Amino acid sequence: MPFSGDLFLHERVKMVGKEENYYQSLASMRLLQELDLSRIFCSLGRVVKRPKQAIAEKIAFMEETIEKVWDLHHKGVGIEGITKQVLGSDLQEQLITGGDFCKQNLVRSILVSPQADCRGL
Repeated sequence: MPFSGDLFLHERVKMVGKEENYYQSLASMRLLQELDLSRIFCSLGRVVKRPKQAIAEKIAFMEETIEKVWDLHHKGVGIEGITKQVLGSDLQEQLITGGDFCKQNLVRSILVSPQADCRGL
């Protein structure tokens, strides 16, 4: 049974670290989806008993988030505005982590990643 570490914490993760690449995480989730799993053990102590369903939900959430971020970006909305509209307020996370782990990092990762959707570059 695999231990997912930080790869799978929850189906709807809305914050990432400064150095994380959202597209790499999505690619890793797609690889994880190909495995025949009966359980996933997460780093936060959670045991996922329906991993195929949970992984599919996470992939769908990530793809929807990418689409929403790009749509707002193309409408001229800035990173703060995109973050609030797509993921909600980010103030608490930024204050607690000094910006190292927050929602804006997720939006930035989508927009500036080397693997970013070519529509935005």
